[in-house]
Amino acid sequence: MRQNHLQSLMRGAWILSLGALITKILSAVYRVPFQNLVGNTGFYVYQQVYPLYGLAVVLALSGGPVFISKLVAGARTPEQRANVTRNPW
Repeated sequence: MRQNHLQSLMRGAWILSLGALITKILSAVYRVPFQNLVGNTGFYVYQQVYPLYGLAVVLALSGGPVFISKLVAGARTPEQRANVTRNPW
């Protein structure tokens, strides 16, 4: 059982590593045509704005679900949980 779990874990790690490598290659390849399309100024603006966009995406995809799960976990009765899941704001 333990060996099977370790193999599954290693397989997942290899898949993630391969995906990260492919992403890095694609991100290096798209820059040349993108810079040719938008020019030096457009590419400069993109490089300045992209980190802010990345931060917003990270907060939206991780912070929001954590906040909602905290609200659901803090609800004491099933009715309160149902109310929170319908309208968390």
